[in-house]
Parts: sequence; structure tokens; C-alpha cells
Amino acid sequence: MIKLKDLLFEQWTKRMGKPLSKSEISALKKKLKAPVSRDPKKGGAVIPPKLSDREKHHIIFVMLKKTRDKNVKKYGDKAFQKHWTKMSKAEKEKLGEMVEENNG
Repeated sequence: MIKLKDLLFEQWTKRMGKPLSKSEISALKKKLKAPVSRDPKKGGAVIPPKLSDREKHHIIFVMLKKTRDKNVKKYGDKAFQKHWTKMSKAEKEKLGEMVEENNG
């Protein structure tokens, strides 16, 4: 019988490849903490670090998990919402009520 842990690991590897090792995670953190580099040809635009697909998936699904969980806890199931300028008046009022309840 397949354990749930093994099944989830298998699904993870099919979608995102092998998870990052500890040394790869520390190298990724160093990449992200590196000083900002700018392109003088493009008016000083910031040049993002080069990241592999595995590194991008690690950032999105592992490193930002706490933030997603906080948003779900704060806003409920509708953690991803419209920008407030795109909401109708009724949606803005409902959002205001939700924030008041959570700040209680």
C-alpha cells in the first residue's frame, strides 16, 4: 500500500521535478540576498536574478506558503481578491466588514 507521503512526493516530482536539496536552498537564498544589479542601457532598470524552474517553484510553493496561509486565515476562502479600485461598492463594504471582524 502506498503511503500518502510517497504519493504526494510522486505528484510533486511529476509537476515540479525533484525538490531542492539543503545546499541548493542555501544557494537560492544567497541569490535572492545578492545586491541589486541594474542595467545602464535600459535606464537603470533592475535585472532580476536568473532562476531555474525548480527554484521558482520552491519560492512560490514553499517559501511563500506562510504568506498564503495568513491570507487564507485573514480573508477566508477568498484569499485572492480583486484590487479595491476594481471592486463594486457592495464588495468594498463587504471587505470592510471582514477586516473589522478580523481586527475586532
